[in-house]
Amino acid sequence: MAALAMRESQGRPAWAADPKPFSVLRGHTSSVNTLKMRLGCTASSTILFSGSGDETIRCWDMQAGKCIQELESAHTGYVSSLVMHDDYLISASFDRTICLWNADRRSLIRSIKAHAHCINSLCMHESGV
Repeated sequence: MAALAMRESQGRPAWAADPKPFSVLRGHTSSVNTLKMRLGCTASSTILFSGSGDETIRCWDMQAGKCIQELESAHTGYVSSLVMHDDYLISASFDRTICLWNADRRSLIRSIKAHAHCINSLCMHESGV
């Protein structure tokens, strides 16, 4: 399964392994900048997290094709990057913060103001260290 983010006006969908679109996810009020997929035990439990210029992170049920939660108030700027490790989602923003989330409960664990300037990207070693 793959997902693709583009400007709303272009109307491009997300694609499965075959090139036929299976879902168009609408909800953000600004461009989507980053995506991170959390694969479940079954296709019906796959969750997609999206970060946007509207300062929010949305959680999407890929089977149902709908937003199941909006993670608000953690960032006050463009959400620029998302990474996953085990049960954690980590987000970065132009507001100079990095947020650690419990991906299962979709709740904020901690917010760290870590930089003097915008954070463009995050990465994590596969070991999680």
